[in-house]
Amino acid sequence: IGVSANKSVWQFVRVLDINENGYCKSDAIQRFAANLQGGVWSVSSDIGTTVDQSGNVTPGSHTGISIVYDTIFYALDGCTDTAVVSIHPKISLTATDTGNCSNVTLPAIQSNVSGGMWSTLTGIGTSVIDGTVTLGTNTGTVSDQDTVFYEADGCKDSVYVEVYPTPILTAGGATTGCSGSTLSAITSTVQGGMWSTLSGIGTIVADGTVTLGTNPGTTNDRDSIVYAANGCADTVYVETYPTPSLSASGATSGCSGTTLSAITSTVAGGSWSVLSGIGALVEDGTVTLGTNLGTTSDQDTIVYSADGCVDTIYVETYPTPSLSASGATSGCSGTVLSAITSTVTGGSWSVLSGIGTLVSDGTVTLGTNPGTTSDQDTIIYSADGCVDTIFVEISPAVSVTPSEAEGAPGQTLPSFTGNPVLGS
Repeated sequence: IGVSANKSVWQFVRVLDINENGYCKSDAIQRFAANLQGGVWSVSSDIGTTVDQSGNVTPGSHTGISIVYDTIFYALDGCTDTAVVSIHPKISLTATDTGNCSNVTLPAIQSNVSGGMWSTLTGIGTSVIDGTVTLGTNTGTVSDQDTVFYEADGCKDSVYVEVYPTPILTAGGATTGCSGSTLSAITSTVQGGMWSTLSGIGTIVADGTVTLGTNPGTTNDRDSIVYAANGCADTVYVETYPTPSLSASGATSGCSGTTLSAITSTVAGGSWSVLSGIGALVEDGTVTLGTNLGTTSDQDTIVYSADGCVDTIYVETYPTPSLSASGATSGCSGTVLSAITSTVTGGSWSVLSGIGTLVSDGTVTLGTNPGTTSDQDTIIYSADGCVDTIFVEISPAVSVTPSEAEGAPGQTLPSFTGNPVLGS
C-alpha cells in the first residue's frame, strides 16, 4: 500500500570509549550500525560532537563539569531511529605546590569535577586524601617523582609530585674541639645544597669543613651546622670547648725551692703539668720551683689542659749563688783576705759584722776585734733575691803588758802578760 519498511538503529557496544589517558573528548569511537543500509547519520549536539556516515562518533569538546548528552540520528526513507551518547567532562587538576621534602603535606589539589576517586602511584609511601597529598619518605640521593590520579566516570587526570631527598649528614671525625680548631669534613648524602651555621662564637663552615669559633666562656658552646638542599635540611651539632686562661695571683719567679702563689684557670676540671728540667712541681696550680744549679735563670712551663684545650704560663727559677773562698777565711784585724767568688754574677755583696769588716767585689777586709775571742762575720752575696753566705773569722788583737822592759845582762825582768792568754 506504499508504506515504507520501518528501519531501526541498534547499539551493539558501549556508546563512549574512555582512553587510557583519561581524556573524554575528541576521541573517535565507532559504535553504531544500522540493520538497513543507505540511511543518513546525524547528530544533535551543543559541544560539537560529530558522526560520519559510517556511524563513527567523535565526541565534541566538553569543558564543563557535568555530563552532556548528545543524540545520534539515523534516517532512511523518512524513518528515523536515535541513540543517546553521554560525553563526560574532561578532568583538569590544579596544584599550587607539587614539590617538597619527605613527609610534607602539600596544599590540596583541586579538580573541576567532583565525586571522583583519588589515588597515587608511588614507591615511597606518598598518599592522597580528598586531593591533599602527604609526601612519602625519600631516603635516596635524588628527587622522587610520584603520580597523583583523579578519576570520575572513567575520565582521569594526573599530577606529578616531587619528593626531594632529605640530606643525611655524617661527620668525618670528631665534632668537638678547642677554639679555632678545624674539624674533619662533614659530608651529605645529597649534593648541590648550601651550608650554614647557627653560632654565637663565630664558627664557620665551607663545603662541610668546620672551623670552630672562639669560646671565651667557662663552659662548652654548642653550634649547629645546617645543610639544606631544595629546602630539605639536616643538622649536625659541633661543640667548642672553652679555652683556659691562666692567671698568676703573685710572682712567677723565685729562687730554687720557692713555693709561688697559686695560678688559677678560668676553666675548672682540667689537669696541671709542668715542663721542667730542674724538678719544678705543680699541684692544683701551686708551683714549687726546682733547684737551679746553673749560673743563669731557668724558665719552666706550667701547663693546664681541659678537654684538650691548653694554656701555659712560664715561671722563672733564678740560680742560687754558691760562694767559694780562694784563700783563708780568717785572719787578724785589718787583714785583707783573698777574694771570695760566686757562681752567679751580677749580684751584690754585703756583710753582717759588729767590728767593721768590709767587702767589695768579694774582697774582704777584716774589722778590728777588740775582744779576747775570735769574731765571726757573715759575708752575703745576693742575686735576684737568691742568697749564699760565707763566714770569716777575725782573731782578737794581741797585746803584751808591759809593752817594754829594760835591765842589765843576767838580770831577770818582770813577767810579761799576753792578751789573749792562749797565745805563745
